[in-house]
Amino acid sequence: MPETSSDQQLGTITGWRKVMRFALPSIVMMMFVSSYSIVDGAFISNYVDTDALASLNIMYPLFSLISGMGFMFATGGSAYVSNLFGKGRPDDARAAFSQILLVSSILCIVFAILGFIFLEPMALLLGADGTLLDGCVRYTSVYLPFTVFLVLQFITNQFLVVAGRPSIALLTSIAAGVANIVLDYVFIVIFGWGLEGAAAASGIGSLIPTLIALYLFTVRTLPVHFTRPSKGMKAIGSSVSNGISEMVSEISGGITTLCYNLVMMHYIGPDGVATISIIAYVQFLAISAVIGYSNGVAPIMSYHHGAGDRGGM
Repeated sequence: MPETSSDQQLGTITGWRKVMRFALPSIVMMMFVSSYSIVDGAFISNYVDTDALASLNIMYPLFSLISGMGFMFATGGSAYVSNLFGKGRPDDARAAFSQILLVSSILCIVFAILGFIFLEPMALLLGADGTLLDGCVRYTSVYLPFTVFLVLQFITNQFLVVAGRPSIALLTSIAAGVANIVLDYVFIVIFGWGLEGAAAASGIGSLIPTLIALYLFTVRTLPVHFTRPSKGMKAIGSSVSNGISEMVSEISGGITTLCYNLVMMHYIGPDGVATISIIAYVQFLAISAVIGYSNGVAPIMSYHHGAGDRGGM
């Protein structure tokens, strides 16, 4: 029989009203997460210059690839783990969860190291010229060490939803958003650190909810908590196969931005790239609401699927 402890709420969520109430924190949470780059852009455009804003946008395709990795493991991994809970296999679910976090962390660290090695060639490939190259390198070199926390933020927030605690994920994301705003002001306006300050503020903003979530997953009263990772790679394979569409969707936005940037650099220059970045921020905010809804309902659907309850939703 599926697990029915008071901490495991997924099996009790039926009907569109309960589903929407459960998914609402995920929607708001994703909108807060997407606002990090908007806040950075606002401070950079007002307190640095348009070239700095263009440098930030030039590197967006790289960041979309990193975010896509997080969405892939968050969506695909949570679906797999929720399905195991629905099948009444909580120990296997926790082992899979631990493996997903371990493997995704290792992959992101490797990606960050490669990013440092090939930073300048990547910036040039993405469209940076002599004017923007320095800004691209300065921002990305500070932000890259924090990318593992960005990826883990997406994953841990989603698994807090699986644990029946979407409100906690929302609160930590709000705290991170507030911290990002405060740190942007301190680092950029007061200290005058420019692009490096914006990168540090965003990185610390991702660090806060990730560390809180990782601590919560050590508490064994939660249905989802750390244990010995799975030995096989079935959890990783299922996470990748189920979540690859989310990664492709995120990367497609990065490719679109890359095309816009290349055209703007050719015809207008950095000012054109800066203009496109402002338009893109509005798009990111709208798309994040849809992603938040998807992330909110996916664990419920997977749980009921694993439990064999085709009418649970």
